[in-house]
Amino acid sequence: MLRSSNERKLRIMKNRLIFAFVRIFTFALVVGTLGTGVVWAEPGKKTVSEIKIEVTDLLREGKYEKACELLDDMKQEEFDPQSTFLQGQCRFGMLDYSAAAFQYQLMLERNTNLPRVRTELARTLQAMGKNKSALSEYERVLSSDIPPIVRRNIQAQLKAIDEHRRWGGVFSLGYMYDSNVNAAPADPNIQAFGLPFVLDGDSTEKSDSAFLGSISFGKYFDGLFGDEWRYDVYGSFLKYASKNDFDSYSVGLSMGPNFYSNVQLYTPFGISTAWEDGHRATQSASFSPSLSRAFSRQLRASGQLSFQYYDDLRPSDESNGWSKGINGNLQYTFNSNNMFEIGLSVLNNDVNELAYNRFVSRTVSVGWHTVIGSGTRVSIQPSYTSLDYDSDDPVDMGIVRDDKRYGMNINIYRDIFVGASTFTPVLSINWTKNESNIDRRDYERKQISLQIRTQF
Repeated sequence: MLRSSNERKLRIMKNRLIFAFVRIFTFALVVGTLGTGVVWAEPGKKTVSEIKIEVTDLLREGKYEKACELLDDMKQEEFDPQSTFLQGQCRFGMLDYSAAAFQYQLMLERNTNLPRVRTELARTLQAMGKNKSALSEYERVLSSDIPPIVRRNIQAQLKAIDEHRRWGGVFSLGYMYDSNVNAAPADPNIQAFGLPFVLDGDSTEKSDSAFLGSISFGKYFDGLFGDEWRYDVYGSFLKYASKNDFDSYSVGLSMGPNFYSNVQLYTPFGISTAWEDGHRATQSASFSPSLSRAFSRQLRASGQLSFQYYDDLRPSDESNGWSKGINGNLQYTFNSNNMFEIGLSVLNNDVNELAYNRFVSRTVSVGWHTVIGSGTRVSIQPSYTSLDYDSDDPVDMGIVRDDKRYGMNINIYRDIFVGASTFTPVLSINWTKNESNIDRRDYERKQISLQIRTQF
């Protein structure tokens, strides 16, 4: 009986030892596995593999923000190539190109022989505008052994970069009716020096028709610094049928480096000159840096500073000085056919030696751009401007000019294809109404034009 009792105790002790050994072995296995960087899911939560599958599905559905959130919540102690690649994919989808490029470069630092990753890096650099770097990465992929379909896709991207870098521009020519060429009041009865005064016929509103046209062309190219440079040459003319005093011609050149990342910076320097009534009137130099960023595939914002110096070449020689401004624009794209925008701008115009011709203007504008029918596009852009002048004109006897200007611009256009060429007829309707506390500064103006525009 005693022997049987001892044998039972020995079996219990043996079983306990075996169970303890299994527990210790299992614990060691878990610790060892965690040391390799594999994340173990907590009880009741999804495993890392399940999360990766879910992220892949979200990327296919275009739910990039949610995919990134899941990846950010994953805790890893060591580098995981698959998670890093998925991070690059979701960041690219969120238009966070810098973060996407960083993920792909992180992978290539550890293994340079990853054609798929290098292709994604090149695609990201191309989307940022860094075409020179993208071209280098695409060429490295082409030098490796890749499937024919991948090679064709890369060659298509190289063609797109080449087209982006090619020389090209826009030319337009048309005819316009102008209801108030000289921006003058309709009523000749005004106040001057505190007394009633009747304007002569040339100082009231005059209508006329005119030919008008413009041309601009430019090209991107590599420079000493910046991701790429661009130059643009532009010119325009306005030739009235009878009111030749208001004929105008202008030409100009702008050039500067551009810097690209999630935010794009453009820094053009420009020079231009203008003629009035066949005589050279002004020349100017400008610097206009601008920033733009896409926060999503629907929302884009941009802003610009402008500094422009004018030199008056007319006999009066009074319009000399600086014009300084700032403007911002916000665009929201609802779908491929509808886009809304709002803009704000402030301009400090000191381009005159006469203080009463200097002013600060503040403008707010909105716009709706849509497609109607079969490809006909319509844009409607109302605006409001407040103009505050620095001092009073002696004619106005101590009253400082204060104007409120209302505008409406409507454009209707549609592309017409003739062989390999595209022509775009554009019908424009421009309405301006200036309401001033000085009666002689009141005016209303309507401009209706039809132009044919083509790209080359």
